[in-house]
Formats: sequence, structure tokens, C-alpha cells
Amino acid sequence: MRNSYRISQDVVISGRVYRARVRLLGDENQLAQTPLGVQGGEKLRLTLPPLAQVAVRDALLLDDRLYACCGVRFFPTHTQADFRRCAR
Repeated sequence: MRNSYRISQDVVISGRVYRARVRLLGDENQLAQTPLGVQGGEKLRLTLPPLAQVAVRDALLLDDRLYACCGVRFFPTHTQADFRRCAR
């Protein structure tokens, strides 16, 4: 069974602070194995405020875990970016 979990946190991107809403998608049993419930390959979704004109690049650090940016999609009311955990 796949569930969705939401986490809010301040994130600094290009020197600006944003309140990020992160949604974690994954299997219930896998999600219980890590603090953020993120396994390799699981996606994170970062939603920025409306009209946020920023370029999301490279990586995002959340709770001491590093995620690589997989791509950015632009929507009329918000900017959405998908992230995957970086392999170490």
C-alpha cells in the first residue's frame, strides 16, 4: 500500500528562504525504515510559493539527507521540483 506523507521545512535556494512542503510517496513498510521514510529512488516533491522565480539546481539538503534534482516543472500557480536521494 502506497501512502503520502507531508513535511514542512524552511529551505534556502539561491540565497532565498522558502517554506517547503515535501511530500513523500512510498510503501508503508519502506517508509518506516528511515527518519524521512526515503529509500533510494523514492521521489520528493518540493513546492515553492506562487510566482517564485528561482532556478532549482544541483541538490537539496533536508534533515541531513542529500537529494539530487531530477527536474523542474512549471505550473501557473507554483513551481514544482522532483528530487531523488543522492547515492553515496
